[in-house]
This record gives sequence, structure tokens and C-alpha cells, in this order.
Amino acid sequence: GGLTRDEYLKKYREQLIFIRGLTRDEYLKKYREQLIFINSKIKETVNDILSKSDCPTIIILQSDHGPHGSMLKREDPDNQFKRRLSIFNAYYLPNNDYINLYESL
Repeated sequence: GGLTRDEYLKKYREQLIFIRGLTRDEYLKKYREQLIFINSKIKETVNDILSKSDCPTIIILQSDHGPHGSMLKREDPDNQFKRRLSIFNAYYLPNNDYINLYESL
């Protein structure tokens, strides 16, 4: 199984990157590094779930909101708002049976 946010922070705090006080370029570099780290942990977790499951497994990954636009001050405020409201959704269904998902997903 996965980690709760508190467990995650306790376990991986030393590897998390906090972004306050960074320049735009530093922020983007650190954001990429954090994204690579988080992606590796997600892959580990998904592989762990699939390898330990005795039955067909459905996995849904979803973020709670899109990126904050404060580091991209030159961006149009309307675009910042749209980006903030966007969320990430990923679905894993057994046997690649994605036919019943909405096209917009």
C-alpha cells in the first residue's frame, strides 16, 4: 500500500525540495528534480501493488490541484487560474480495458 502524506513527509523529508526564496530558474530546476523523485516513488508503489495483488487491480492516481502560478508571474492571471484548477488523472485497468472511460479522461 501507499503512504499517508504524514508518513511520506516523515520518511522522505530529507529528499523533498522546499521552494520558498528561489529564483524562477532555481524553482524550475528543483521542481523537475522533485518531479523525478516523486515519479520514481509512484512507479515503485504501483509495481508493488500489482506484484502483491491476487486479483485484477484497478489503480487511480489523481492530484488535488494543478501547479501554483506564483513563480510564473509573467503568465496571464486567467491562465494561472486554469492551470491551478487542472488536475492529473491516471487510470490502470486490468487487461487494458479502457473502452468504458470517457474520452475526456
